[in-house]
Amino acid sequence: MFLDKIWFWLQPAMPILLALIGLVLFDVLLGVAVAIQQKRFDWQRIADFYVTMVLPLVIGWIGLMILAKMASEAVLGPVYGALVGDGVTWLAWLAVVASIGDSIVSNAKSLWGTLPFNTGGNK
Repeated sequence: MFLDKIWFWLQPAMPILLALIGLVLFDVLLGVAVAIQQKRFDWQRIADFYVTMVLPLVIGWIGLMILAKMASEAVLGPVYGALVGDGVTWLAWLAVVASIGDSIVSNAKSLWGTLPFNTGGNK
């Protein structure tokens, strides 16, 4: 019963989760390209990246989504709880995407030197 409810909450989030995983894979590919370009490629660094960055982000987002939906539905009821739970889920997803996006921009700048747009970061 409990696992059925968790699966019920995870199913609509699958496209969002797949987008998150796609961004992570793109970031990893850019990071590998930068490491190869700088002649610092090491398989262990990829494994460390997954263990220290990818898994905590993805698992943390899934955990927060489930917790927010369960807690908000229990406290606020099904209608308002769904609104609050979805809002928290989207805000957490945007925070994770912003973190990965920062890494993507950093890797792209390392790989190509400059980008055609101003990111407002270090120059």
